[in-house]
Amino acid sequence: MQAYFRYVKFILQLCKAKMKACESRRDLKENFINCRSATKKIKQTNKKMQSIIQTLIQEIKKKKTLSKLDDKIVETKLNTLLNQNPKTKKLISSEENYEKIKKSKLVKEIIKQTRNDFNIIYGQFQSKEPKHTNKLLEQLKKELNSTNLTEQNILELHNNLLKTHLSTKERIKDQEKIIKEIIVELNKNKTRETDSLNILDLACGFNPFSIPFWLNITKIKKISYTCSDFTKQDQEIIENYFKILSNKYNELKGESIQLDISKPDSENHKIFSKKYDFALIWKTLDLIDHKQAENFINKIDSDLIIISFSTVTVKNRRMNVKKRSWLHKLLRRLNLKYEIKEYSNELFYFIEKK
Repeated sequence: MQAYFRYVKFILQLCKAKMKACESRRDLKENFINCRSATKKIKQTNKKMQSIIQTLIQEIKKKKTLSKLDDKIVETKLNTLLNQNPKTKKLISSEENYEKIKKSKLVKEIIKQTRNDFNIIYGQFQSKEPKHTNKLLEQLKKELNSTNLTEQNILELHNNLLKTHLSTKERIKDQEKIIKEIIVELNKNKTRETDSLNILDLACGFNPFSIPFWLNITKIKKISYTCSDFTKQDQEIIENYFKILSNKYNELKGESIQLDISKPDSENHKIFSKKYDFALIWKTLDLIDHKQAENFINKIDSDLIIISFSTVTVKNRRMNVKKRSWLHKLLRRLNLKYEIKEYSNELFYFIEKK
């Protein structure tokens, strides 16, 4: 009898275990179905949100001075701002149709904020439309093939090109002084080869259009000019310019690269693996993280770095404090010698890295 009860107990325990296993399998199945459903919903939400983000990108780029920005760059900035503004992100992710939310205060604010950020680092420097610059480049190409072309004609054509960008336009009157000052600083290094120049230009804008002025003032024929810019469109304009100019100047080597120097680790790009006579970082370091600025100063392999800052505000008012105290502290900490020189609306730091 006892054996019988033990047998019954064993069967009950076995049934209980089987029932538990069945419940676990049911739960597992239900969880799997719920997870699959949730994943599907997330994908649908992301798809809807992505569609609205693409519409927002085009809205942001409707501002004329921002029309040349790459969609990917705008999307990265927009996602960063949305992560900082959870209410706006929630609104965008909950709607399928942009038309329903376009009048929302939150949406208007995110468009305004994105435009303002890009205007500080890019839009404020835009003067002419790309088609105007390309038209001038076509004219330059045609003129360079002319047998009657003089050095003065070339400089005049380049002055017109420099005027298509606000930053280079306002520097035209001081251009000769700045070039001569850089050469004076370079010549302090007695071991440097004086028959050539190897230049690095970060966030160059349209600075490369000044190459004929370098050739004319320094009488140097051999120039290697490596530059980076923020947008693909501007980078391609400079790349096209290098091709046009190389037909006239055989010893000119130009390389144009698209690079957003505000991004972490951008200082690890291949252009920093080369040695340069000097590097230009003009009207840029105010716009990036100070630690990132330090990374560039450390990484650049050159005897001289020339950094510049605007001395006027976006509204064209004179700044009360022109010198950047953060840069003074940084350079002292790195034990680097520097001189400060001011030209019109720009303050230049000549930093020795010998």
